[in-house]
Amino acid sequence: MSPNAPTAAFPTTSTEAAAVYQTRGIASLPLVVGSKKPAVTNWPEFRADPSDLSRFAGGNVGLILGQPSGGLLDVDLDCPEAIRVAGELLPATGLIFGRASAPRSHRLFSCSDLPGPLKLTDPVRAPDHPDGAVLVELRSTGQQTMAPPSIHPCGEMVEWASFGDPASVAVSELTTSVKAVAAAA
Repeated sequence: MSPNAPTAAFPTTSTEAAAVYQTRGIASLPLVVGSKKPAVTNWPEFRADPSDLSRFAGGNVGLILGQPSGGLLDVDLDCPEAIRVAGELLPATGLIFGRASAPRSHRLFSCSDLPGPLKLTDPVRAPDHPDGAVLVELRSTGQQTMAPPSIHPCGEMVEWASFGDPASVAVSELTTSVKAVAAAA
């Protein structure tokens, strides 16, 4: 598939999307519509097969990250400044999505040596946020991310900017790049 496949070509329902993710070796799970909350219990162990696709009907769809999806990682850019610098500081990848108010805010990569999760916060804005103002996260095994064509809790449609292949990178390169994004943001 072309790294810049048009978003319009991508399925418009979560059921269809889950089927596409399955063909690409990406573990998906049903999420509650308008939410990031899993619609299945014990979701880290959930592995959808063709008979499970009806469970996605009418809801959102999530991607199970890390080992279940062959090393798929999500760099979640949580602030406008991080989104702005990501194109210059992160390795290029063909798998990018976001929503209208946060376009290109999720960049997916493939790593054979999986890192633990990494969440970097803004120490200046942290007093305004009880858990710190998140700048960027590197999500891995044991985590999931809401994916297209879901409806974000803010009401916006989550859409692919590029539905190609995730870049294969070494974990040390990706971790260093994610830290650089946080420092620049």
